Amino acid sequence: MAVSLGVAALLLVACGQSNDGSGTEPAQDGGLFDERIGAEIEDATANGASADQLALLERARGEGEVTIETARQARRAYAECATAAGVEVTFDETTRPDGWVSWVTIVDGSGAANTEQIARDCERREALWVIVLYSTQPATEQATADYLDQQAPVLRSCLEEAGFQPEPDATGMELAILTTRADDPVMRETGVMCLQQIGIDGF
Repeated sequence: MAVSLGVAALLLVACGQSNDGSGTEPAQDGGLFDERIGAEIEDATANGASADQLALLERARGEGEVTIETARQARRAYAECATAAGVEVTFDETTRPDGWVSWVTIVDGSGAANTEQIARDCERREALWVIVLYSTQPATEQATADYLDQQAPVLRSCLEEAGFQPEPDATGMELAILTTRADDPVMRETGVMCLQQIGIDGF
């Protein structure tokens, strides 16, 4: 079973690291991030996050962002938790052309009836709040919007070549969202192709 990271909310994965993978920029909106991570730590504390996950959240608060390194550490703990319960969890990472990282989570329990529950429990305990915050923090959202705006001409051209006519002033994000129209099978197929042209899989 493969589960795509919530790219529709953040896009690839997507997912607080810099464009060159260093995890040092772009800068967060400090006030927004501080408010958000405080709420996430409170929620995680009340809802079963492990001490290790809480420590990662506190590290992120000190650094002013959730870096890809922090997200990977949380994912490793998630996988180790699942392995101990007999379920294999792996992550297929994708690096967008601008350097941003997302991943698909692959869960394999060899047919065990409680595979998904084990995976969910381990994710909650070891990784959930870290990876959600990584994916939706202000730096991620801004980087995604910026990247889609840069790639808007490619998306527009691809959609138009397939016979669709987007609004002339549609932003890159609006064009990307247009490709996910669930009520139009042709649009969905075209949208996947158009997004793949700009290095996006799983929006």
